[in-house]
Amino acid sequence: MKLFLKEKCKDQWNNRGMTVIEVLIVIILIAVILAPTVNALSTTNRIWSHNSAINPCISQANASTLWISREIRGATRPSSTVDSVLVEDGGQRLIIYRYNETTSEWEKIIYQISYDNQLKKIILSESDPADIISAAIPNEGDSGWTTLLEGVTSSPVFNRPANSRAVEVSLQVSDSGQTNERFVPFNLASTYMIRSREVGAITGAGVPDETTPPVVPVHKVDINISKNLFGNKIIDLNDENNKSHDISATIWPANATNKSATWSSSDPNWVTVTSYDPNSLTANVKVVGKFPWYTPYVWFQDFNITVTSEGNSDKCIIRVWNN
Repeated sequence: MKLFLKEKCKDQWNNRGMTVIEVLIVIILIAVILAPTVNALSTTNRIWSHNSAINPCISQANASTLWISREIRGATRPSSTVDSVLVEDGGQRLIIYRYNETTSEWEKIIYQISYDNQLKKIILSESDPADIISAAIPNEGDSGWTTLLEGVTSSPVFNRPANSRAVEVSLQVSDSGQTNERFVPFNLASTYMIRSREVGAITGAGVPDETTPPVVPVHKVDINISKNLFGNKIIDLNDENNKSHDISATIWPANATNKSATWSSSDPNWVTVTSYDPNSLTANVKVVGKFPWYTPYVWFQDFNITVTSEGNSDKCIIRVWNN
């Protein structure tokens, strides 16, 4: 009988299940164990969200200021009455004039803070400096604008103190476009100096503003020959059937007062250079020397042709091959 009662009580104990208190205890223990893990995952997600949002903005802000700094330092006045760098629209627009030597055109570079807090850029080009000065700024919705940075909330962004060559740029970038901001606003500010304030100081003709134009000195003279991989300008001739070649040069700036140049040869006994007109920018190079018959193993010999204008010079190599 005792054995029967003992087995019955054991079966009842095994089949009774968990009480409400025991269930609560288990839930509390699971919560205690999982809380650090959930907190760690939440923190990791916040850090990832913050970095994925702010890092591209920092990179774009740095790239934008780099472009602005380069273009400010290379700015050129298109006229004695128009400055090379202008700040307009209450400091929300920056206009930079420069002369592009590659395309031989004047450029009007415009940085504009749009109504939706975007830093945008557009470049206008004209061959005539008067046309680039009067070129209208396109509407923000027109094609040609490039968005460099979003979330710019500083005002003003651009500033140029009176009678100063310094241009101040201050970019405050925020995540205000999001319902829940993923990072606090950060600032990127710097001051850049305009290197040149003179008309045509780099190259290109400025708009005439005076009855008697000022004397514009020559800044560079360039022989119109492409450089090879080693940075040399070379013309190949020989002492038999390919003895002559025409060459020309270009003077910078384009509005230089003196547009003449002189040519010279490092060895007139071998190679002569003759201008088509006195002080002309075009000339003819001719091989007048000849390799002796007893020098068959001398393959070629180099001679320099130099063009000079107001102390500025450039040279090319005439390579005479032994035929």
